[in-house]
Amino acid sequence: MTEAHYSLIDSMTLRRALSSFSGATVRSIKRWSMLNQGRTDVYNPGLSPAFSATRRKRTDHAAGELCGIHVTESMIEVSGSPSYSAGFKHNVFGIRSALDAGIAHLNAASDAIGANVLGDSNDWSMSRIDVTANFDMGSPENARAALGALRLSNAPRRRQTSPTDEVLRWGNAQWLSGTAYIKGTDPVMKLGLKSGLLTPQFVAYANTLLRLELRIGRGFILRNEIKWDSTTEPEFGKFYDDYWNVLVGDAEVFDMSDIFPALTQVAPSEAQARAAFRTFLLIRQVGESVVRESMPGRTWRRHVSFLRSAGLSWTDITTGQITPLRRKAVVLGSPVTEYKQVA
Repeated sequence: MTEAHYSLIDSMTLRRALSSFSGATVRSIKRWSMLNQGRTDVYNPGLSPAFSATRRKRTDHAAGELCGIHVTESMIEVSGSPSYSAGFKHNVFGIRSALDAGIAHLNAASDAIGANVLGDSNDWSMSRIDVTANFDMGSPENARAALGALRLSNAPRRRQTSPTDEVLRWGNAQWLSGTAYIKGTDPVMKLGLKSGLLTPQFVAYANTLLRLELRIGRGFILRNEIKWDSTTEPEFGKFYDDYWNVLVGDAEVFDMSDIFPALTQVAPSEAQARAAFRTFLLIRQVGESVVRESMPGRTWRRHVSFLRSAGLSWTDITTGQITPLRRKAVVLGSPVTEYKQVA
């Protein structure tokens, strides 16, 4: 990846202490809370609520992540997809700016509560933000093949957690975690189709989109002093690229004939380039784990470093093949941001 690839804010959670509001606003918030038992889905009344009336419901891809307001004795939390807060029918495409996403959330919350909760942006802290991109793989078959290639990855510091047939996850929710799936399989898409909000043609197109999401959790946000109202799109783009580069690799298209010339550009000598190339060919024959155990660790790390510098992803290296993600470089270089781009 050579540029910021995320194309929308998929989810955002903002919190604010009730003590920071005026007395009148606090009374409005508590009045709303009593009517809604502390939590509700207020932005999508026609869809299933993100929060139950008795306990907070875990929101994840399997459940469908909609928007909601949560009020306790000391704080108010607004969370979910800013696309829904802004009035979109779906979260396939939406808001890219974190500032705009936060304002969409807070305006929707203000409308629901009947009081202006925006105030000074410094009063609101962010505890989660998901930056996301959709990549058009050309067909549902290609999208599934790309997801299958990612399933085989065991990149360093990218441990898969609870992988399923349709959704792959890596990492720790409090820090950085990645999710990959085909957008058309999202339950929210199926619900939108059933309710008539989405057309069959749109959902069919969503089945060609590989969705790569990066969740930036509270621990990472605090450590890196990320602010929802001032952190720029390029900064979020760097977080996104740094995470997914390890799994996906550069957006350039490689075939076997490209690899050796690329290695000669990054290795200190042609002999070392040939040695790294032989290691890659051997991986194709007997597998990554066997090859790694057959040579000194220092040699393995050096060859892997050359291959990575030549543009291969960790998935390319460990599977011994060029992942299908790399067959459509123009897509990875320019994620789909509007349906009309391909309609």
